[in-house]
Amino acid sequence: MALTLGRSIDFFAKSDGRDKFAKTFQNWFKVMAWYYQQRGIEDKHFKLLAGRYSATAKKLREFRSLLKFFKWFNNVRDLRSIVTKGSFGPDEIVEAIVNVGDLGYRVGDNIEWLAKLGWINVDPNEAERISKLFQFWAYLFSVVADVMALQKLNRKKFDDEASYEAKKNAILVDLIKDTADFLRVAPNVGFLPLPKHDGLQAALGTIAGAIGAYQVWLKCK
Repeated sequence: MALTLGRSIDFFAKSDGRDKFAKTFQNWFKVMAWYYQQRGIEDKHFKLLAGRYSATAKKLREFRSLLKFFKWFNNVRDLRSIVTKGSFGPDEIVEAIVNVGDLGYRVGDNIEWLAKLGWINVDPNEAERISKLFQFWAYLFSVVADVMALQKLNRKKFDDEASYEAKKNAILVDLIKDTADFLRVAPNVGFLPLPKHDGLQAALGTIAGAIGAYQVWLKCK
């Protein structure tokens, strides 16, 4: 876990590392933009800061969109793996829904990016709407998958208490991250009575991004 040059190089060499790092700061800048927008109603300096943070967050979003181009091939691979398993129980169904949702979100995000640049004749706002719809289902069933994993956790399958607790804590971290992401995107689709709040949603995105970045960091050497 030590902060070393080698580990930092490994982290930023991974697309997931760069994505989660950018996601954390994209949402943090949105938090700051929201904060200064509230204070900038009667103060030009705060209004200027709000615009600066907002513009930076938008650029980071564009960076992440480009970074995730064609990452939906991973979902195609995972779906094919699920189908070829030969069994299709509750775990496989939930995993398949997560992958379909993630695939739709990523494809929609790619289409939105191309549409904004004028390469395809598609309404980018409609592409974004559909992308967020798929994202909602992906995060919802990611939370379901985490809860199911916790329920299935059996102490008897572990050699010692430490390994059992480590696995349980890893699942709980996933649950916190996925719940934060779900609560962040849920107000955007209108299926649940959750009001939109730019500051709160951005804060949830910051939490999810930071946890995701930390999880990638743990995999680095």
